[in-house]
Amino acid sequence: MKVGVGIGEKGGIGKTTISTHLAMWLASAGQSALVVDADPQGHATRAMRLPKQAGLYNLLIRADEEDGQWKKVLRQVAPEVYGGGGNLYCVPSNVETRGIPLMMADVWMLDTRLRQLAQVIHQVVIDTPPTPSLLHSAILMAADWVIYLTELEYNSLDSLMETMKHVKEANGRRSHAGGQMIRELGILPMMYRAGTRNHADNLTALEDQFGDLVWAPINLSTDWPSAAQVQEPIWTYAPSSQAAKDWAGFVERFEAEMEMAR
Repeated sequence: MKVGVGIGEKGGIGKTTISTHLAMWLASAGQSALVVDADPQGHATRAMRLPKQAGLYNLLIRADEEDGQWKKVLRQVAPEVYGGGGNLYCVPSNVETRGIPLMMADVWMLDTRLRQLAQVIHQVVIDTPPTPSLLHSAILMAADWVIYLTELEYNSLDSLMETMKHVKEANGRRSHAGGQMIRELGILPMMYRAGTRNHADNLTALEDQFGDLVWAPINLSTDWPSAAQVQEPIWTYAPSSQAAKDWAGFVERFEAEMEMAR
C-alpha cells in the first residue's frame, strides 16, 4: 500500500479536486483505492456522493471504541461515481475533524490505522486541510509521497516554501524514527493563466529553481467547478476539454513517477 498527499498550505488551490480525481482514476484503472478526507469542510466526502460524517475523527480519536473500528468508518463509493473497474472507498469528514489536533496524542496514529488496510488497499490519497496543525504532522508521518500544489501567485508560492520546509522537518522526524523518507513527486502549478505575464514569469522562475520537479500546469478552466457541481470526474464530464487534456498529462506524469519509485 502507498499513501499519497496532494498538499499545499493555502485554501482554494485545488487540493480536493486533484485528490478526489486521483483516487477515482486509480479505482477506475482497476486498483483498490481509498480517499481520506482530512478537511473539516468535507468536500472530498461530498465529491464521493457521501454524507459528511465524523469518520476520520472516530478513526483517530475513538480508535478503541466501536465507532472507531474500520467497519464503522469505511464507506464504499458507488461504481457509477468513478466508472467502475476497481474499488473505491472513503473515510468521510465533517466539522468534528477540527477537533483532531486537540485530541490526538500520537502523531503516528494515522499511519498505524492506515497500515491495517495494507492487504486490501493499493493506494491511499489524503485530502488535506489548508491550515497546518498536528493533523498535518500525522498526515506527513503516514505519507509515502507528496505532490505540492500551488497557484502561480505570490502568496501561494510563499506558502509552497513553507510547505516544503514542513515536509523536510517531517522527513527529519521519520529518519530519526528509522522510517523511509517522503518522496517528493513534484510541484503542480494550478489555475494557470497562460495569457498573463505574471503567471508565465512565475512559472519560469519556479522551473528555474526546481527544474524537473515542476510538472506541466493545470490551466484555469470553468470545466473543473462545473464537473464538481454535478459530481463527475473531468474525463467523463468534458472528455474533449482542455481540462481533460491537462488531467491526462497529470496522469501520465504520475504514472511515470510511480514507476520510477518501484
